[in-house]
Amino acid sequence: MIWLSGKVKVLQVMRPSAGGIKKHIFSLLQKKSGDFIFGFAGELTEAEQKTLKDLGVTYYSVAIPAGISLKGDLKACYSLYRIIKKEGYRIVHCHGFKAALPGRMAAFLAGVPVVYTVHNSIWHENVATFKRIIASLIERFLTKFYTHKVIAVSENLKKELILRHGVFAEKITVIPNGVEIPEEVKTIPHQPVVIGTLARFAPQKGLNYLLEALALLSNRGVKFRAIIGGDGPLKDELKELAKELGIESLVTFPGYIPNPAEFYREIDIFVLPSLSEGLPLSLLEAMSWKLAVIATNVGGIPEIINSGENGLLVPSRDATALTEALYTLIFNESLRLSLGERAYITVREKYNVAYMVRRNEEIYRGLLK
Repeated sequence: MIWLSGKVKVLQVMRPSAGGIKKHIFSLLQKKSGDFIFGFAGELTEAEQKTLKDLGVTYYSVAIPAGISLKGDLKACYSLYRIIKKEGYRIVHCHGFKAALPGRMAAFLAGVPVVYTVHNSIWHENVATFKRIIASLIERFLTKFYTHKVIAVSENLKKELILRHGVFAEKITVIPNGVEIPEEVKTIPHQPVVIGTLARFAPQKGLNYLLEALALLSNRGVKFRAIIGGDGPLKDELKELAKELGIESLVTFPGYIPNPAEFYREIDIFVLPSLSEGLPLSLLEAMSWKLAVIATNVGGIPEIINSGENGLLVPSRDATALTEALYTLIFNESLRLSLGERAYITVREKYNVAYMVRRNEEIYRGLLK
């Protein structure tokens, strides 16, 4: 096989992101085998660039526009093409629709194979209909002609790619997200109970429904604290909503969380009220810390959560249902603890990061046979 003749250079390409995609890529790089040399193209903070340097990963600053921009995407495509040719990359691995737009074209021009990981749906309701149609047409064309292998992080995303974007099933491999399993987890309940979430402050995360549910709990006289970690375009809007709902004193917005482990130790119940999801890393992380989790029944989440066994599922956009689930767990500590224990077992057995990395590298090897 060609890859045995020397270490193969793989370029990871990422769109602007502060969420799970970045964590996913860093996991691939932190646990990489010795068969590959990696580069990373995108935009990172100085601290993140240092992390890559320590891992032996070459960083290339490439601006990939958040929205579809002919000028911006062409510029990104040219930059990526030059990197691939000059540095001798043999495989390009694009993450997310926006990175895959210039990334796949650059790889085609350079004559190297492309892996494309689909992390989230591009067909959620918060995207205008005409934009969804355009994105779907682009997705269908590029995936059919310019993509060698597609990785979907959930079975649900695989179905969407087949049914809505016309991707051939044989081109898609499902590799679930994986997380590091903490060596030791001690569950110490807090008084009052602490409810938390960790998410990008974007419409598809449904955080306004969580705030509405917290207000309903407060109106019932339930004692609790809440921590909503993360950042994003809706930050000011969500803080204002908390004030309007009269729960400003009960909810903390700490911003970006550099050390999620500390965050998970501080809470008792993790909530993910998303309207659209692939296979959320934050949910898997919370489960690995033996937290009782409540999540919406969307995307790949039902592939992780069996409601009543290792967590609770509620309908999306339903603050009342979310309130009832929270009420149940707040006043049933034994249920919280048992759900958390079974959540931990689920992640340890099915969503380990080592398995995710191994499967990704198997894809690389398969492309070079």
